[in-house]
Amino acid sequence: MSAEYKKKQADLVAEHVKNQDIVITTALIPGRPAPQLISKTMIESMRPGSIIMDLAAERGGNAELTKPGEVAEHKGVRIFGPLNLAGQVPVNASSLYARNLQAFIDPFIDKESKALAIDWDDELAKGTAIARDGAIVNAMVAERLGGKPAGATTAAAKPEANGAAKAPAKKAAAKRQPKGGKTT
Repeated sequence: MSAEYKKKQADLVAEHVKNQDIVITTALIPGRPAPQLISKTMIESMRPGSIIMDLAAERGGNAELTKPGEVAEHKGVRIFGPLNLAGQVPVNASSLYARNLQAFIDPFIDKESKALAIDWDDELAKGTAIARDGAIVNAMVAERLGGKPAGATTAAAKPEANGAAKAPAKKAAAKRQPKGGKTT
């Protein structure tokens, strides 16, 4: 890249950076130090309270004032230089999943007896149940399996529509999916 091209790019970045409250940088070139994209002058043009998250900190950082493994502050702008951020994601993802699962299951537990007590009329139970008493009750799953959910009726099958007694709902026959989850 020519010096003129680099200057144009830097000017464009500088124009955008000064109007941002949060800037995330990620530029890395394998086997080389991280390219410097945000100069000290650009950082000084940002409003106090702004944040730069430099995800290239392990290789020196994309911001001139990045301190790898630290949080630097310059004229009210905080520059985060985390190391091994990807290594921290699994821990956070597992904790988030555990909290979500607990929040999902809590309404189905009786608080006094600590036993499973599903209210099948509850919107959450209705919306997430797939099968109950051996029958498919979820419309989307039943459709994928080629049937209707248990309890679903059509206008022709309704007793009030044709005067006939209501027939019991058919159970959708479960089809075995091949490895990979795709059906043909």
